[in-house]
Amino acid sequence: KDAEAMRLMLSPGVALAITLSTQPGSIDGSIADFKAGESTPRVLVVHPDFEASGFDGESVATVPVDQTGRFRLDGLTAGVYRVLAGDLEWSTLKDPAVLERLSGRMAKVDVKYGSAVPVTVQALSAKEVDEIEFGN
Repeated sequence: KDAEAMRLMLSPGVALAITLSTQPGSIDGSIADFKAGESTPRVLVVHPDFEASGFDGESVATVPVDQTGRFRLDGLTAGVYRVLAGDLEWSTLKDPAVLERLSGRMAKVDVKYGSAVPVTVQALSAKEVDEIEFGN
C-alpha cells in the first residue's frame, strides 16, 4: 500500500520501529492426511497481533484449500501466525472465545520477509467440530 503522508505522535521515551519491505512473506501449507473427495476444511490463519489485541474477527482470515489439500497465503508482514484447519462455520471462526479455546491446536508459523514458510496442519475431526460448534 502506498503512503503519501503519515503523522505519528509518540510520548517521550517510546521506541518506534518501522520496517519497509517490497518482499512480503508467505505461508505455504498442506493438510495432513487429506483425502480428496471428502469435505474440504477451511484453513484459518490468525494474524500475529492477536496476542496484543486479543482474538477478534479482524485478525482472522480463511484461506482456500485446493483438491490436494494444499493452501498458500501471500503478502504477509513478518510475525508469528497461527494456522488451523477444520470445517468450521465463519461465524464460529470469528468468535473470540472459540479462537481462544483453539489456540493450543493452532500451528505457529514464523513468517519472515521474502520467504515462504512451509507448514503442515492436522485438520480438526468432525467430532471436534461438532463439540466446538454445538457443544456435543
